[in-house]
Amino acid sequence: MSAYYFQTLPRYRRKIDIETASTNSTIDPNSPGFTTKLTKPPALGLLNNKYRLHVIPNNNSSLSNQFTHRISYNTRNNAYYENSIFNKKYLKSWKKGCMEYDNIAYKVDNELDLQMVYLAREPDTDRSTEPGYIIWQFDYRSGNFLISSLNLRLKHCTFDDSVSIRWSISPLPTRSNPTPTFHPINSDLLPTCTHDNQYKYQSDNTLKDVSSLIKGEYGFKLKVDLIGGDIDDAWQKTQLFRQKRTGGSDDLVDDDETFGFDVKVELVPDIVCDPLPEIIREKGEEMLFNDKETSDFIISLEINESKENQEYYVHTKVLSSRSDYFRALLDSKMIESNNGSLILKDISAKTLEIILEFLYIGEITLELESIEDWIDLIYGASRFLIHTLVQRCEKALKELVNEENVDDIEAIARECGAEQLIRYFDMLLDVDDEVTTSSDEDKNKLNAEKKNAKKITNIGVTSLRNIFRRKNKKSKKLLNLV
Repeated sequence: MSAYYFQTLPRYRRKIDIETASTNSTIDPNSPGFTTKLTKPPALGLLNNKYRLHVIPNNNSSLSNQFTHRISYNTRNNAYYENSIFNKKYLKSWKKGCMEYDNIAYKVDNELDLQMVYLAREPDTDRSTEPGYIIWQFDYRSGNFLISSLNLRLKHCTFDDSVSIRWSISPLPTRSNPTPTFHPINSDLLPTCTHDNQYKYQSDNTLKDVSSLIKGEYGFKLKVDLIGGDIDDAWQKTQLFRQKRTGGSDDLVDDDETFGFDVKVELVPDIVCDPLPEIIREKGEEMLFNDKETSDFIISLEINESKENQEYYVHTKVLSSRSDYFRALLDSKMIESNNGSLILKDISAKTLEIILEFLYIGEITLELESIEDWIDLIYGASRFLIHTLVQRCEKALKELVNEENVDDIEAIARECGAEQLIRYFDMLLDVDDEVTTSSDEDKNKLNAEKKNAKKITNIGVTSLRNIFRRKNKKSKKLLNLV
């Protein structure tokens, strides 16, 4: 079986990898998420499979579950900054912020009165006319985030018609898309003059919304290619992030000219748990689960032939407000609706009680001791079309996924229509292809943890597969909806 990249795996990276990156947010670098222990990491991502990215709540959004992240590069200081905190450098030097680069150099131009700084192809070498490129990678899997929007400022200039600068973007490799392709980012070059009006060139400094190319992904790779030119100074004809070397205040101002490279990302959790719909109550109306005096509907659970059915006293207003299954049943003219009662089977008393109590209070109060409990619950939530409860099960089951049970839990998710969990499985990738560690010691630790990790308790893999086979046989009954 392939070794898949689960969201927890970036925790294995060496702590030294983050010590060169500033911790600009309120996240404590000494917290458990920055060690190799299997503990819950802070909300973050990874830059170039190496440096921690600190995702923060989007305070400008009126919606819940909205987060944001920003990386900006200032050429004059030759430094990256994170989350609009400009008094502390996130990474020093353009090279540290790149995943890959070739034939690129930081250039200080002192000719005449220009006094400019920029990135360009290597000067004074036999490669000055050859192509150069840079790749950056942003990965938000470790924080369990998906991209909802992406805006980029990618300032670049060309000084000759024989050269070009091409930007492109691709999603990260996943199991469903192991070899993603780069999509071009359109350039809006405009005629521009140098500050002394001596030279004319083409420049693009616009903010681009590329959300349509990357929305719903865990991350992306951004690439720029510097191409062309047969003349001696061809390297100088393609420039990135061109900026004045001197002038201005030491304090950075957040404007169009300060950051030639600016990545602004809005994110959402990969699994969202929505609140239950509100129940419209009359003044003073009180509805409690299993309250025989006020209930107007009885659910009778058929246990077995030797025992009496277990009865639950419920309220139609609660059932119809929070379950599409019960709404359809109660709105119909079926016998159950007219009689004010329903007989159920093929579901355990424990699972049914959890479901009914959840419809009333929106919480799961009983302790679910094994993965079998969660599987029973997601089948029940799917059966009764309780979308919010399906989401809770998705979130819990995702935390229980490992290399041994991934295929079985994925099959259950697909059978139950658990869309967020299905998307999570589609986004997995082969750890051997993508995840890197910093030393042989880390690799050995990662392999040992992968081999010995047992995140599932009270149930073995063989038993899990038996559960799935049993559920699969019952699926037609379980999903026999009104």
